[in-house]
Amino acid sequence: MFVERWTSTSVGMVSTVVLATTWALWTRYWKRYAQRSLEVSGPLMFRETETHVYRTLAGIQYQAQISLPLSYHSSGQTSYPILVVLDAEPCLFSLFAINARYLAYAQEGSFPEVIVVGLGYSDTLPEGSDTTQQQSALEHWQGLRPLRARDFLPTAADSPYGAEPLKHVSGHAEEFFDFIENQLLLDLTKRYRIGDIRCLAGLSLSGVGVTHALMRDTTTFTHYAIGSPSLWWDGEVMLKRATDWVQSDDIHKVAAKVLVTIGGEESAMMKKCASDLAEVLGRASSSAFTVELKSIPDDDHQSVKGTFAIRTLQWLALSILYP
Repeated sequence: MFVERWTSTSVGMVSTVVLATTWALWTRYWKRYAQRSLEVSGPLMFRETETHVYRTLAGIQYQAQISLPLSYHSSGQTSYPILVVLDAEPCLFSLFAINARYLAYAQEGSFPEVIVVGLGYSDTLPEGSDTTQQQSALEHWQGLRPLRARDFLPTAADSPYGAEPLKHVSGHAEEFFDFIENQLLLDLTKRYRIGDIRCLAGLSLSGVGVTHALMRDTTTFTHYAIGSPSLWWDGEVMLKRATDWVQSDDIHKVAAKVLVTIGGEESAMMKKCASDLAEVLGRASSSAFTVELKSIPDDDHQSVKGTFAIRTLQWLALSILYP
């Protein structure tokens, strides 16, 4: 019945509504940003994007891509929340930046603007890559796996699923998050007007890293978004650490908000990792320490990336608007 009633007239009505909505959004944009569009070129969502390269004392080089709110240069001394997303390449920074800008732009006045920082590697192509061949996002993601294992995983081990050996590179999460705390954030705080709300987000292996960061030091960030965490790593060592952590005296000093997400079409193992983590952390829930588990219907481990960005931004916005 629905198909039969979907006539050309209905299509025309929908097209008219879409065109009218698009024109209204464009008119609003033109009034607010026409002057700046004469000064700066580039797509709307990336107009206020800057890049900085950092080198650690150990000689490891990172790249931070900074997406500033569209109002940043016209808002005087206003400070903004900051969201640091790991695994910036090949797509997470773009997904977070585009959605942060669009949601704030389309819902002007009701959706808070945030500074989005995508932390990745200064050379986005892994060593040994054939630059003459175009890579898919998945190939790029997999090529970065040794670097991600080094930075996001707290213990040295090999994957139990037959992937390339990682024991010789993994296990340096402590050094990585020390760099974030004592080098990256200190520099960004000097460069930009950053407020008190600071969120760290990561997915898959970097979701393990965010879990480590939460238990390592809860004063650096106020919010932790943990997407589809690969907590099967090293015999579920992070779940064991979380169990010990929530039973320690340190938990009473914690003031943080935690979001754990999982795709509805991900494997049973991944779903168990996410639900187990939320359950363990939830044992320590209080007015100062909150834990929320969100299942994202219809998404698997690859397609969940975009939805993870949107859900994290919505969760953070609610926390900002209703602390």
